[in-house]
Amino acid sequence: MIEGIYSLAGKKWACISVHENIHRTCLAYRCIGAPEFTIKTDDELIREKRPQMELIWKKYRLPYQNWTDGYVEELIIHDLLAEQLLREDTLFFHSSCVAVGGEAYLFAAKSGTGKSTHARYWQTLFGKRATMINDDMPLLRITEGGTTAFGAPWSGKHGLNTNTFAPVKAICLLERSEKSFIEPVRPHDAFPILYRQSYHLMNESERKVLSLTDKLSRTVKIYRLGADMSAEAARTAYEGINGGTEL
Repeated sequence: MIEGIYSLAGKKWACISVHENIHRTCLAYRCIGAPEFTIKTDDELIREKRPQMELIWKKYRLPYQNWTDGYVEELIIHDLLAEQLLREDTLFFHSSCVAVGGEAYLFAAKSGTGKSTHARYWQTLFGKRATMINDDMPLLRITEGGTTAFGAPWSGKHGLNTNTFAPVKAICLLERSEKSFIEPVRPHDAFPILYRQSYHLMNESERKVLSLTDKLSRTVKIYRLGADMSAEAARTAYEGINGGTEL
């Protein structure tokens, strides 16, 4: 068995696995110290869960993967970790997340809309002041007092993530537009989109996802962002969120 200790969303956890895939993925998040919880797999669990994992991927028409035992094991561990973190009011959220000036800005959209492209324009606009926390699925710790975004090693095809965190300033619901604009969205209207972007485990923990998504819609500023996929769209977003404050 292969063992490692990692820190995600401020929680130290031990991973005991059969294969090394998960440890390669989480290398930048390795830490020392006593873990708060342990996730352990074995060959029997991998055999048991493989059909379920393959069915989920087919259901959502996700791209084909090389279904080695190591890859299946990593999917299992990811879901076990997601379930554990939900107990800590933390969930994976499909979005691209950039920090500027110590505050996180999230861009959520359907696949192919251009959230990663828009996030990169923020990096172009702000240069070294901008940090890509996660390009696909940051972790969000959601409380009544606010939400914090954390880096995580699962970050889409570009693999852009940083082991850091920042309080969330705003979430932008991104859509393509010939002319850039930004406007506030009411919590009631934002909720179904935020829920869709949250990571779902399809088990009894779904009630917790609903609760956290509702809290997220009420405690974080949500905007509808029309973007023409240019650096000017990033400027429009930043100034709109920050009350006209220029860069």
